[in-house]
Amino acid sequence: MNVLKKVNKGVIITIIVILILIIYIVNVENKRSKERPEIEKKCEEYVSLLNEHFSIKDDGSLLIVSQDNKENVEIKDKNLKEIINNKMEEFEKNLKNIMVDNEKIIKMQLNLIKNDTEEMNNSYLNIVTSYNKKIVKIDKYEFDGNQVTVTFKTINETEEEYVKMGEIDPETQKDKIEVRKNQEERPSETLTLQKVNGEWKIVYSEMVNQVTNSKGGIGLTWEVY
Repeated sequence: MNVLKKVNKGVIITIIVILILIIYIVNVENKRSKERPEIEKKCEEYVSLLNEHFSIKDDGSLLIVSQDNKENVEIKDKNLKEIINNKMEEFEKNLKNIMVDNEKIIKMQLNLIKNDTEEMNNSYLNIVTSYNKKIVKIDKYEFDGNQVTVTFKTINETEEEYVKMGEIDPETQKDKIEVRKNQEERPSETLTLQKVNGEWKIVYSEMVNQVTNSKGGIGLTWEVY
């Protein structure tokens, strides 16, 4: 009889522990579910910053054609660099509003974005005039304490102005400048966020920003007169 009582007590304690654990897990999951809309909103905010940053308005004065003299080449190259630097300053200011307050992390992110910007925009070859990344489906949230890694699928829609080598525009009598459009699916991109003082902040981005068609950064030049 005493053995039975001990077994019953053991079973009861086990059941209580399991119930407490279940209640805890349910509460945690409910809390995380409530956090997801804010997390998703922060991811969308970051993507919107990228879209604004990578779209460069061009009135046709940034691309270098073979008919440009040395002075024009230098002016166009300088203008593009100034545009990129100005956009980087604006991006840094906006980025600090949504990222964790960590100088090293912010600097690393800025360097990645600047490299992508310079790779996608080259006065000799192509300028990204329209950039639109969209989150189309969030696949999972992986929580780890006060951090979460969000994995999602995106679609990148871009337009580029580029110099069409070997073709002359009958109106300008210069190398022809055309526009190409591109759309790509990115099946697995991630953003890591951390909750700081009750607000979710971006910690790290693992996303493909560059345009597949872009040939920027390969250093193709020609002689100018």
